[in-house]
Order: sequence, then structure tokens, then C-alpha cells
Amino acid sequence: MKSMKFYIVSAGLVFAILFYSFITNAIGFTSDYKFLFRKIYSQENKVYPTRKSVYELAPLIQGSIYKPNYFYLPDRNQYLVKSSVEFADEMDTEAGWSYSRKPTWRYLLLNHQGQVQESFDTEIYFSRYSGIFFSPDFYIEWIESRSTAPKSYARIVNHDLNLSQADFVKAFQEMHAQAEYVEYVYLRGEGSQYEAGVVFKIEGQWAILLSGVRQSYMNQLDTEENPKTGIWDQNYRVMSGASAADFPPSPPLIQLLPLESDIEDPYVFRNYPGAGDIKVNKFEKTHSESIFEVAGIAYVSIKVNQSKFKIKIPDVLKLSIWPIYNLGVRVFKSPKADVKNSLAFVEVTQNAGGSEIREGLGVYVVTERQGENFSVVNDLPEGITEDRFNQLPIALQKALIARETARSLVIEQGLSQWLPEIELLENLTYLSIRGRMTQLPESIAKLKKLQMLYLSMNPIKQLPTSFSQLTNLRYVDLSFTELEHFPEVLLSLPELRKLALGHNFFTEIPADINKLTHLIELDLSGAEITSLPDTMVDMKQLTISTGQYSEFHEQFPDKFQHLFVSKLPDYYEYLEARKNLPE
Repeated sequence: MKSMKFYIVSAGLVFAILFYSFITNAIGFTSDYKFLFRKIYSQENKVYPTRKSVYELAPLIQGSIYKPNYFYLPDRNQYLVKSSVEFADEMDTEAGWSYSRKPTWRYLLLNHQGQVQESFDTEIYFSRYSGIFFSPDFYIEWIESRSTAPKSYARIVNHDLNLSQADFVKAFQEMHAQAEYVEYVYLRGEGSQYEAGVVFKIEGQWAILLSGVRQSYMNQLDTEENPKTGIWDQNYRVMSGASAADFPPSPPLIQLLPLESDIEDPYVFRNYPGAGDIKVNKFEKTHSESIFEVAGIAYVSIKVNQSKFKIKIPDVLKLSIWPIYNLGVRVFKSPKADVKNSLAFVEVTQNAGGSEIREGLGVYVVTERQGENFSVVNDLPEGITEDRFNQLPIALQKALIARETARSLVIEQGLSQWLPEIELLENLTYLSIRGRMTQLPESIAKLKKLQMLYLSMNPIKQLPTSFSQLTNLRYVDLSFTELEHFPEVLLSLPELRKLALGHNFFTEIPADINKLTHLIELDLSGAEITSLPDTMVDMKQLTISTGQYSEFHEQFPDKFQHLFVSKLPDYYEYLEARKNLPE
């Protein structure tokens, strides 16, 4: 009897887990959810149902953001958004791999309607106390003048970092005694020899005293990030002998009110009751490495200003069987000051404290639109319906929303046929499709800027004649397809550097392959090639790659062997040994 009860209880627990999983994963199959990068309008207003107000969630920064800060400038009735940002990966068309753009800081000035008035990208330190950008060699008064032109200091002290500690303290004391404003600033950048400095405003002009990375005469104070604002200041003091001299900085020259969030940890989002105005409604699995780590799409509801926004965010990691996600969403509310029609900002991060997975990220502003006459902006390409858009692969959805700037597209969902929407991405330079396509359309020629094309594993038997119009192609991968003949249309591609044709069915290479004067690598791994044309002998910069098929070269005469040398570095020894063999 006890064993029967045990089985009944166990079955009940399993059923409960399955039912919970079904419920939590079933929520969200609705057209109400919009893709994150799109403009979103909401008319929900449960507090004032008769009030005709529309709220818009519009992107300010789209990319891989890190530690954004949000400020209100009451004297100007403006908002300042500051964030480190990395943009989409670029592709090295020579090497065939991707690299990330060097991170930079982006600054946005917005009016009270949420419209961007000015923007500035820079790596220079920004002071929220004076509103000025300081570097070791110049400063920029962007907020005050809207100009990004560098200005020269009236005086730069210790630029060569050759002052002794005593002379450094003496210079500081002399400049401090003359200054009407004093501030410690962080100056360390990539490869910089400067750690920090002190800026002085003396008779209306700026001067700076520099301290080095290795020979530093300034002491960095212990600082902690404010979890509500995300602000982490670098504070310093001057070293005097073995101790730090306490010279406090001057009161701020500019009033910047930091915006705060009720959610203190933006890096790992836990979906539990009472988490605030943000809730993950649905999680869709796409693949699973284990039960504790599942990747998929999170459908998130965000409540701002009595309005609810429902959005989907792709490529989110679930960190455990409990609803904990590698996804951060914070809403930064209005400053405490009495601001009419104040803005709210939504920040989406996905780095979980340092992970490389940073897709679907950005900073968004919520603004209110009044009146009855408004139109919902359709930011889809002309001719694409909402239903069609929702059926497309997530990667293509993301690219179509940012089609003017989309440079790369990778689809791994196993497409059985070409998607004509790809042709709308006229600025693509990198395209990779791994699927079951049997043919390419002539219209692929619309992708005139394409430089790298990966079509491996697709059972394609031939290429369209229009392929010859893709004259910017440098890297083409047609391995593991079903080519029965060498695609001679490739010989019309003057910029081709690398060509992968391994594991196909053709046995000959045309003699005029030497038309490809820039070809440096021809991958024939697993190919059924039985002979090479004599014209390849003089293709001095060409290397034939054979992968793990290390004996592939042995079937060809000696005159071709130099083409295989770089992939078989000991082949010179093999040739020398052959010379010594008896006839």
C-alpha cells in the first residue's frame, strides 16, 4: 500500500511539473507581442480608461550596452543618457572570422518629449560634476556648447610624468590655492600612460595636473556601484608621502539628477511574484545543453505609466530549472523633482555579469502621445504582413528591422527554400544559411555588396547565372552540397580569395581557374578530383586545403606539390627524402 501511495504521489508531482511547464510555456502565443527592436504603441490605461493616451517604446541605443546611466538636467529640461556600447560583429573578409568593434561611450541629449537632440560617441572621460569631457591633452564642452571640438588647456602639468612626489604635491597645492573649481578625474584608457588627474578652473580657464599609471601620486578611493542608478564614480585623493592628503573636490558646476530603478540587479532576472512591473510571461526552448541551461526566446511584459508593453527578446539563457534568466530588464523612473510629462527609460541587458551573449539589447524611452489623431507606425518593410513577419527566422526578423544597417545574417533553422525577404537586406556583406535549399534564385544578385557567403550543407546542384553579378564576393563556401560540375560562374568573381568546394561530386577543375588571380585558398577536402589543370601550376599564391585528407596530394604529379606545402609543413622533408631514393 505504501509503495502504491508513493507511486501516486510521484505521478502527481510529475503531472504538476509538466502542467506548470505547459502553462508557463503556453503563455505568449499571441500577436500582441512585438519584437524588441520595433516601435511599440500601447493604448492600455486601466487607471484612466476614458483618457485617450498612447505610449510609445522607442529605441535610443540598439546594440550591446554596458552600464547605462540616466540623468535629468532641470535647468535645461533635458535628459542625458550615457552608455558603453558595442555594435554588431564585423567580418574580416580576408581571414573569414568575426571581430567586435572596440567599445565606445555614447551620450544622448533628449528633450522632454524623448526626442534625441544631440549625440556624441567618444572614449573620453565625462564628468557628471562639471559636464565636461576631460582627456590628458584637451577637454570638450559638449553639453554647454553642443560642440565636439577639442579645446586646449591653459596649462598641462606633469605631461611627461617626470615630477617627483614632492614636486607633484607642491604643484597641486599651488594650483589648488589659485583655483575657483577643483575636481579629480579618471583618465585611464586603453594603452594610456595616465591613470588620473586633477583639473582646476583658474580665472575662467582650465588646467590639468596629470598622474601616471605606474608612477602615480594619486590614491583611488574605494567606490561601489549605486544599484539603483548604476553609477560608479572613480574617486581619487593626492598622495602626500605614505598617506593621502584630504583635499575635497569643489561642489558640482552642473545639476544632473540621476534616475533610479526599483530593480537593483539588472544582470540576472528572476521571474518571481513581487518582482515589480516586469514579468517574463513565456519562455520558448530552442535547444538544451542540459536541464539547467536552456536557450530560447523570452516574452516580457513591462508596465510603465499605467501602460503595458509586451515584447519578445531572442537568445536568452535560462540558468536553472527555476525561472532565473540570463536577462536583465530595468525601468528607470522619473526623477524626484516635479517634472511635467517626465520620461521613463527601459534598459535591457543580457550579459549576466560578463557573458558574451548580448543580443537583443538596448536602451528605450517611453513617451506619451496625446490626442485622438495618431497613426500606428508600421516599421515593417513594405509588403510584409505581421503574420508573415512572425513566421520568419528570428535572425531575419532582427535584420529586417535594422535593414539599413544590417551587415550580417546567419540562419541555421534548416530552410528548405530561399526566403525572398533576404533580398531586402541590400547592405549585407556576410550571409550564412545552413539548411535544405536545393536551389538559389536569380534574384540573389540583388545582394550586390555581399563579400562572404556560406551555403555549406545545402543540397544545391548548380548556381544561377546571375551569381556572376556578385562581384564583391571574396569567400564562398559550397562544401557538402551536391554540385555535379565545377560552377564555372564562379570564374566571373574577380575578388574571390577563398573557395570551399569539398565533399561534392565533380571530378574536374576547369583550365581557366587561373582567371581567379586573387584566389589564395581552394578547399578540396573530401573532393573526388582526379586531376588538376596545368594552369594551376603558376598560381603561386594559391594553397589547396585538404583538411584531414592528408594523402590527397599524393595522386598528383610533383609539379603541383607546392600548392599543398603550406598545409603540409613537413612536405619539403618528404621531397628531399624522395631525391635520395634509388631509381
